[in-house]
Amino acid sequence: MPTKMAVSLCLAAAVALAPRPAAAQQKVEARRSASADALVEIENPAGSIRVIGWDRGEVLVNGDLGAGASGLDFTGSGSRIRVGVDTERNPHGVISSLEVHVPAKSRLQIESFNGSITVEGVNGTVSAETVNGSINVTGQAREIEAESVNGAVQVSGASTHTKAESVNGSVVVRGASGDHYDSMIEEGMPKAIAWLRGLE
Repeated sequence: MPTKMAVSLCLAAAVALAPRPAAAQQKVEARRSASADALVEIENPAGSIRVIGWDRGEVLVNGDLGAGASGLDFTGSGSRIRVGVDTERNPHGVISSLEVHVPAKSRLQIESFNGSITVEGVNGTVSAETVNGSINVTGQAREIEAESVNGAVQVSGASTHTKAESVNGSVVVRGASGDHYDSMIEEGMPKAIAWLRGLE
């Protein structure tokens, strides 16, 4: 009996100490009603964000939440809606992909850290910021602010006010008016540092 008990305890310890497989990605799909010009705030620390404007009065979120995510943060309705990713550990290491359909006239505020941002078909205002990733905005947005630290920024459309900047990446603006710059390294490191501090 003692021998059998010792073997059982050893097996139990081995199972407890064995490495556990990483949690699988979670597929998500959710929707909420929204006004035509709703403020839609989207944050995904790492991975990708794709936003598509459409003619429906709702926000639809589809995507895959990476290992380490605890769920989709999707709150609000009507004039203000928030979309984000809840995480169990360092959010910058949880790679998720989000595709978000919004009313075409929405006012967008999008943030990422290690992620790319794509916006298309939005006629309202677009504010997009990322640290390590590209930004691509196409369509007829009224105002666009697109800022990256390490990544290319591309804006295409008939925006009447455009601000496109990158600290260490190319900037391409087509058909829009406003301020746009090539890599801010060409403007000098002091300007780049001041811009980075403005993100804090």
